[in-house]
Amino acid sequence: MDPGIEHYSCMVDLYARIGCLKEAMNLIEQMPFEADRCIAPGNKSLGKKVAELITDLDPDNSGACVQLSSIFETSGEWEKSEQIRKLMRDKRIQKNLSFSWAKS
Repeated sequence: MDPGIEHYSCMVDLYARIGCLKEAMNLIEQMPFEADRCIAPGNKSLGKKVAELITDLDPDNSGACVQLSSIFETSGEWEKSEQIRKLMRDKRIQKNLSFSWAKS
């Protein structure tokens, strides 16, 4: 059985609730789909909280910045999303490319 959106969402939620923010972020970065698809409407506030905490702890974390921007976009908070993108441009933070060594 391949894990789906619901599985990833649940695991990110669990990691965040127990304070394992690095593990939550690692899982978000490794998901085979965009994180904004993973965050259900009831979990947007949790997603924002996790991404904001990570960006507070590690402001140059490109993954957290991109996820926070995406969460703001899906919430219709376009100005906040643009603020994050501007911060990334100003600080020259670039999105890390993802890849896998696994063969299909």
